[in-house]
Amino acid sequence: MKKPILIGVGIFLIALILGILVFWGLTATGIITRGIQREVIQHSQPYVETKLNLLWSLYNDWTQLESEITETGDTAVIEAKRAQQAATVSQMRQEASMIPEGTVPPELREFINQGR
Repeated sequence: MKKPILIGVGIFLIALILGILVFWGLTATGIITRGIQREVIQHSQPYVETKLNLLWSLYNDWTQLESEITETGDTAVIEAKRAQQAATVSQMRQEASMIPEGTVPPELREFINQGR
């Protein structure tokens, strides 16, 4: 009767020790700390403001390309500018994903989601 209890306690102690060693290893290598630091940085006001400024700048670039497209009749130029617009929207998606969702203004979020 005592053997199953001892085996259970032994397995628990081994699992506990392994868990502590893994946690210590992750902390010592900085993996846990880096994740927390990244989270804090991505929610900091200066970081978010920088990303929002970049998003607005990219939006203005896209709008400028749209204006240039309407002014030209050259098919090759239109295709090139459309490719630039697609790359701009892709970059906007990436930049927006790096900040909390609620911080992206609704008009930019809608623009990014539409994919223009």
